Amino acid sequence: MISAFDEGALRHWIADYLVTNVGCSPYDIDFDASMSDLGLGSRDAIVLSGELSELLGRRVSPVEFWQHPSIGDLARFLSGAESDVEPVLAPDRGSID
Repeated sequence: MISAFDEGALRHWIADYLVTNVGCSPYDIDFDASMSDLGLGSRDAIVLSGELSELLGRRVSPVEFWQHPSIGDLARFLSGAESDVEPVLAPDRGSID
């Protein structure tokens, strides 16, 4: 199992998966290219989401491949490096009565 916070390892794992299972050439791998441009189809995304779910120990939806279309985007999201949550800031000490 890969640590959920290891973005680099996830990028390489996904790239290796595409080369081995989708038939993408290792020379075509670009971490910023759309995975659909690299040959990932709907059926492949479903299988890959299951593999990633098992690898990470948590559910990964096939929808994530379209919300995070590149290898880099998906790895960043899965590693937790990307967050949609805005940080909550403490109030200014001067405004506390």
